[in-house]
Amino acid sequence: VCAGTHGKTTTTSWIAFLLHELGHDPSYLVGGVPVDLPSGAALNSGQVFVGEGDEYDSAFFDKGPKFLHYHPSIVVLSNIEFDHADIYRDLAHVQSSFEKLVALLPGNGLCIARHEDPVVQKVLELSQCPVQTFGTTEGATWRVGKTVHSESGVEFELFHKRRSNGTFQSSMFGDHNILNIVSGIAVASNLGDTTDRIRAIVPKFHGCKRRQQILLDSPVVLVDDFAHHPTEVKATLTAVRNRFPSRKIWAFFEPRSATARRGTHQELYPDAFGTADIVALSEPYRKEDLASTQRFSSGDLASSLKQMRKTAETFPTVDAIVDYYKERSEPGDVLVVMSNGEFGKIQQKLLQLFN
Repeated sequence: VCAGTHGKTTTTSWIAFLLHELGHDPSYLVGGVPVDLPSGAALNSGQVFVGEGDEYDSAFFDKGPKFLHYHPSIVVLSNIEFDHADIYRDLAHVQSSFEKLVALLPGNGLCIARHEDPVVQKVLELSQCPVQTFGTTEGATWRVGKTVHSESGVEFELFHKRRSNGTFQSSMFGDHNILNIVSGIAVASNLGDTTDRIRAIVPKFHGCKRRQQILLDSPVVLVDDFAHHPTEVKATLTAVRNRFPSRKIWAFFEPRSATARRGTHQELYPDAFGTADIVALSEPYRKEDLASTQRFSSGDLASSLKQMRKTAETFPTVDAIVDYYKERSEPGDVLVVMSNGEFGKIQQKLLQLFN
């Protein structure tokens, strides 16, 4: 079971794809649309099932997290933050759900968890099974070493218990995606697969739709992403900046999720957009459903970004955003669309500008 506030869809897709390529013939259930698999779910003949462990509630009659319905032998736990403000009170409430997930693991099971996340480390104190960690700092069982970003992807060195396993190349980009890949390498290695066989498969993985999906690469780059939490926004924009360091980056953002629509993380968003050059914001989705005291303010975010000497504007409609971009577009721009919903089909409207 692949769990965590961020990255679980990509990680689930990656592990399912990796184990498929290694010959395990896994069954899988992904909460998204994988690029490299024939569908988001399959029941196959192998002895491994790879499932996305969602902390969101299961149904209107079952308000517990979905992952409590699974009985995993291995859990990949990438991170834990406060999200889903419509069902969780605070971070401690979120943490309690992950504690229950880890408690499901049998004594002969395995938890593969993020080394640098303090909340994850707190949850791991309750583990009754072996734990391996992955991360970027000393002490991680699986540690990412030197990393080189380019427009074609990323190359990174991987250490296991301080011993180098050599370098890996991926068409994915962003430090968060490197860690997603490393967690999958750890899973396959614990299932007995060799590093050399795994290394050959890493470049073949292209992620999921709407997860840093490149819809257009010329004359501009158009990236479609599911980011809505400030941590996700920052990770996505940082990844884009590392891949295209000298290009002008446009960020188009719709506050749509239950958390993004609320003012819960209002103060975190200015820093999250720090690597973008121009930020175009819509009003929160169905903002009239929330009291003004609870609601996220796109205007306040734009004001904060202007104080940081960023160009930032709010718009009443998607068409107004597209018109604003059209008047200022230049070849080589990188456009990053971020929303966990439809965003008024802005992706298609931007694509039409270049057809």
